[in-house]
Amino acid sequence: MILQAALVEVRENIYCANIFLKFDADISSLKKTFKISLDKNCVLIKNDVEIIFTLILDDIELNAESLSNLIISNSQLSFRISLKNIQEAKSIQNDDTQQNKTAKKNLKLLIEPGCKYKLVCNSCENVVHPVSSFERILSFPSNYQNVNEFFCHNGPDVVQLNEKMVPNQNDLFYGLFFIIINLKNFCNIKETKANEVRCKRCLYQIGDIILNYKAVKLWNDSIKLVNCSNNTTSTLFNITNDSQICYQIIESILKDYELSDFNNRNQYFQFTKIVLLAKLADKKQFLMLNIIEKNLNIYKKDENFINRMIPGQSYKLFFKIENNENQALLRFWLNDINVHCLDISFSLFCKFVNILTNNSELFPEIFRNSQNDFLMSFVANL
Repeated sequence: MILQAALVEVRENIYCANIFLKFDADISSLKKTFKISLDKNCVLIKNDVEIIFTLILDDIELNAESLSNLIISNSQLSFRISLKNIQEAKSIQNDDTQQNKTAKKNLKLLIEPGCKYKLVCNSCENVVHPVSSFERILSFPSNYQNVNEFFCHNGPDVVQLNEKMVPNQNDLFYGLFFIIINLKNFCNIKETKANEVRCKRCLYQIGDIILNYKAVKLWNDSIKLVNCSNNTTSTLFNITNDSQICYQIIESILKDYELSDFNNRNQYFQFTKIVLLAKLADKKQFLMLNIIEKNLNIYKKDENFINRMIPGQSYKLFFKIENNENQALLRFWLNDINVHCLDISFSLFCKFVNILTNNSELFPEIFRNSQNDFLMSFVANL
């Protein structure tokens, strides 16, 4: 029997930790042979024959006689333990300033002004933008590429603002998951009636035409930036895994709407709803997210090491995938001014779904399922 995944939620305010374990087989029939032993900073999961897993938590001290809320269901095992010493545990909790520093570190830009780059299709490596030296590389004001989303009401003239936002031929504007470049220098692309931009060779969708048909928004995961000086592929940021980019997108949406200082400093805050929209040909897919907890300190099992747990922060949420735009709840969300709607690439949409689905399987069914077919999950910054 192999432990596939492990999650520890550290809750300093009530001096406890929730532990969720997922095995590669059904363990409900093995209840009588399972043994859980608690030590100062580790949890031993064993049966009559061998130790299955040792959960080592270096930064916190456990109360060895505090195991409660034990649930064994199918391949999931979960329980709660009390914490004796949480001073070290608190040290992994970042305040708002520290969190901003971490975000800036995670989002270090890896492309430089003045260097020569060419853009190629991520699918077939066909050149879609010839060699160019971008003199200005600037952050786009928002992850909402439509300037209509910049203002809640009484904004400036949209046509004039669109003109001002068009990048020059040697400019590159970037967001977390897209770049915006002037349309003039593109080559080997095909424009569709729906203003989509596709690679002319393989017809892979790489972006959309925006800003009065004068600029192209390219999805970061649909193109490659090739540094012509050493012929190496450059990524936009130094983010190392899909979970980090998903975490940063959710964080940026919350920051765009400027939650109050009180909410920013507490992991419990008003529920925030987000709808992520992806288009594939004529079809639309929606990912509905209901954020219920932020800045939740967690430890997650390292996939590359047997007993190593990685500390980090996460957003806990409920999610639902919806393909029918006329579904009543989705329509209600889309018409709600307080719900944040964001267009993303289909590839990024699939990454979100995979991460949320895999993380959701850590929770027993009694916790995982909710009304309206939503599932509990989390997105971690590890």
